[in-house]
Amino acid sequence: MKEFMKKYPLVIGIFLLVIFSVGLHVFKCETYLQMTLYRIAMSALCILVMWPIIGSKWLKFPGTGWKDTFSILGYYLIILAVVIGVAVCAELIACNGGFTLEIAEELSNGKKPEIDPDWVVKMLTTTALCASVGVVEELIYRRGLFEFGMLQFPRLKNKAMWMAIIASFVFGFTHVMTQLSWDGAAIVSAIFKTIGTGMFGFIMCASLIEGKNLWAVAAVHGLNDLIPKFMSIFQKGEKELGKYVTTSADNVPVMLELIPVILIALVYLPAVIKSVKIIKKYDEENNI
Repeated sequence: MKEFMKKYPLVIGIFLLVIFSVGLHVFKCETYLQMTLYRIAMSALCILVMWPIIGSKWLKFPGTGWKDTFSILGYYLIILAVVIGVAVCAELIACNGGFTLEIAEELSNGKKPEIDPDWVVKMLTTTALCASVGVVEELIYRRGLFEFGMLQFPRLKNKAMWMAIIASFVFGFTHVMTQLSWDGAAIVSAIFKTIGTGMFGFIMCASLIEGKNLWAVAAVHGLNDLIPKFMSIFQKGEKELGKYVTTSADNVPVMLELIPVILIALVYLPAVIKSVKIIKKYDEENNI
């Protein structure tokens, strides 16, 4: 079995992706706690299954590579943190009655906004979820598909670029496949979301090459997911404690959802260009 795993590492990566995707539908995690526990369990499974292929060295938390990893997408995280920070400050001002009545009512659907007394718990559970998402998805997509794909086809010309494109497309598509329908607007939305998420996945592939530190890449991934969620952490919701889940945007027109997707994709562009250069350089140095 060990010899098979070493000979066909990409098969193992695909196997883990299928298990992860099927598990999301079978277990139907509805709370942040359930989502986090599932991803922790999947991370442990990934580590266990990948162990015979690449050993245990990469399990250590290296002190190097963090700066190189964050240098690619760091500017975006800073912009995102500033924008969300301003929005959160506005929200807190509204909760304290410092906003105009009209804006306060609009923000809270006609009700005076209130700060959720459980915001500390929500912050901790949200942080744990995003951290677990970063780890398990980097293990599966960047290690299981991208790196294992290069191991599977060592003589493929420009293997890093090909595997980065393929792994990033799969990363983008699997994030929207549950939303697919035959509605024209929904299809357009799915295409744009696949591209936007795929761009992020491509940047993560380059970050892994540049920093050679999977944990640093997982940290970038986790922060990318966590920062936008601060918008809802302070909002008082109707969900019971421990059952908090981000409010669904089902009432938002599909095409309207594309506006932030397109804006984020545009902000990603400098990082994508830098990522292309990093991956091309890697291929030039490692082509057989």
